Amino acid sequence: MSSHHIIREDQEPALLVLDAVSISHDSFQQLLEWSPTIIACEGSIEYLLSWGLKIDVALISKTSSFKEQLQNQLPIQFLFTESDNFLDEGLEFVSKKKYRTINCFVSDKKSLDYMSQKKLSIEIVAFCSGIRWSLIRIGSFSKWFPQGAHIFIHPQLEMHTEGLSDQLMVINSGFVKLRQTNNFWVGEEI
Repeated sequence: MSSHHIIREDQEPALLVLDAVSISHDSFQQLLEWSPTIIACEGSIEYLLSWGLKIDVALISKTSSFKEQLQNQLPIQFLFTESDNFLDEGLEFVSKKKYRTINCFVSDKKSLDYMSQKKLSIEIVAFCSGIRWSLIRIGSFSKWFPQGAHIFIHPQLEMHTEGLSDQLMVINSGFVKLRQTNNFWVGEEI
């Protein structure tokens, strides 16, 4: 059996890099296996270029000097923004292009809060401070975990849980189930 992944046109995920400094090389390399569209904001461009990566979309301010620096990246799409809200601009771009999944590298949980409030119909995964966060839309979450795994939940809400201790540790290997009437994030250490 081949280890290659077959991805149909327009099914590859988008990879929005807002905080390149927090990216572990291994985590980033795993995401590149899916041939994502790489969307880089101004603050992450130099870091990604130092890895020799091809940037597909650059989110930059109108006064940025990066347009000249990125000429060797052609073809590249430039999205100019008048604000510093690169997260919002990136999410709007992904939504308009009808991507099904976006992986985001962000610097803090404020970005998680912001994304959970957006009315987008895409699957959102965020990487922040060594944790892989998955946005769970109103409803439930169920996934198999080994005993002793530590689960993170953001924000801390009252919710129905099965298979977790009060400290959010998996009690026995098996399925962990969470139910909540609001959007929430489930995190796993990477």
